[in-house]
Amino acid sequence: MLCLAGARLAAASLELGIQTTPAVVTLNRELTYSLTLTNRSGGLLTNVVVNSTFNAAVELVSTTNRAGTAALEGSAIVFRIPQLPNTSNAVLGLVIQPLSAGSLTNTFELLALNIREFTNTVNQVFAADANLGVSLVVDTNTLVTGDWTEYRLTVTNAGPEAASQVVVTNLLPAGAAFLALTPSNAPVILTGTQLVFSAGTLAVNSNAVFRVRLEANSAGTNVISVSASAADLRDPVAGNDSVSRALLLTNPQTGVLSATFLSGQVFNPQTGLMEQRIRLSNPAGPAVAGGRIVFPGITEQVFNAGGTNDGRRFVTLTRPLAAGESADLLVEYFVPTRTAFPNPTLLTWGVPAYVPRPSTGTNVTGLRVSRMDAGRLLLEFPATPGRGYEVVYDDDVRFNEPVRALPTVTAPADRAQWIDAGPPKTSQRPGEAPQRFYRVIEVKP
Repeated sequence: MLCLAGARLAAASLELGIQTTPAVVTLNRELTYSLTLTNRSGGLLTNVVVNSTFNAAVELVSTTNRAGTAALEGSAIVFRIPQLPNTSNAVLGLVIQPLSAGSLTNTFELLALNIREFTNTVNQVFAADANLGVSLVVDTNTLVTGDWTEYRLTVTNAGPEAASQVVVTNLLPAGAAFLALTPSNAPVILTGTQLVFSAGTLAVNSNAVFRVRLEANSAGTNVISVSASAADLRDPVAGNDSVSRALLLTNPQTGVLSATFLSGQVFNPQTGLMEQRIRLSNPAGPAVAGGRIVFPGITEQVFNAGGTNDGRRFVTLTRPLAAGESADLLVEYFVPTRTAFPNPTLLTWGVPAYVPRPSTGTNVTGLRVSRMDAGRLLLEFPATPGRGYEVVYDDDVRFNEPVRALPTVTAPADRAQWIDAGPPKTSQRPGEAPQRFYRVIEVKP
């Protein structure tokens, strides 16, 4: 017969009461059986034996039997009681360590003269008891079809135990193209729009951070879904191990804006970049919430590009352009030869409003700001080579509405310099704003 934990073998000559602890059984915890054997035969029983056998491999930790002996004999754990008077009890103890997840059955055989009774307990053994959580952070939920976008996935383990073989399942929007996963050493399986990769083992109160880059191609609402799981895991908190975010994609407005070159390409020895000023204009309207200059086919790197669309780099104007209005953008190119190249082909798009907000990170101390010619401002700050930094600015010293400059700065040395010359890095030139305040944030990897 089947006896769950805490039940008794009733209506028998030998009655065995069984209690198991803890309530949740995992590979990380010992499982304790507290046994009470009672003589219900009506007379004295001698040479009473209790055999305990398991359906799966376990490690024997300890046994107790104050009324006799206990030992491992072959595959059975054997308790021997020389004498058990009528209605009296023998208290036995057994502690084991499960070695595999799944259903663990402990079968007890009770033996005495002319008596043979059976009972068992069934426990579900989990690989771990761990509260997995997932968060999903996207830079913006408003994109243009063909944009390359990157979002950050964070998988956490709040415990109480470590979780191994954690798997992340990321459902991409329909029509999206997967481009890259960072860190790149995580094994990736892509089936249709389902991206699956390993987060490895997560210790208690630890996390794993991944960045996924994709190209979104379908206009309308696109949904990104992420979940985390592990085989044979008991998650004590439901609902926080999956999350979804919506991306709104629109087609760009073409034929509205125009672009003209205001200067040739000039090498700046301070930055090591070629600079060229380009005017983005809205000759007749309608008004646009934001603008882009796209560089199709260019071989030289657009160093201060705000993003990529269908493999083409672009710079962004993060403010509206009304009919008859224009904005001058200082475009930076990285050209190893430090010589001018033929002016690139330009595409101009009207795009939805985009206010780049700062990421979560650590404020950098030691920032210095100094004025340069032509109304530009130079920022210099201590840095760690190879780390990413965001320059954040606001017209209010309280930073109630901080805006992130484009693009993120990758520090080349232990000190980094950054020049604010207005668009496309910031929404307008420093002198055109009533006042401007800056912070620098070291972004999380």
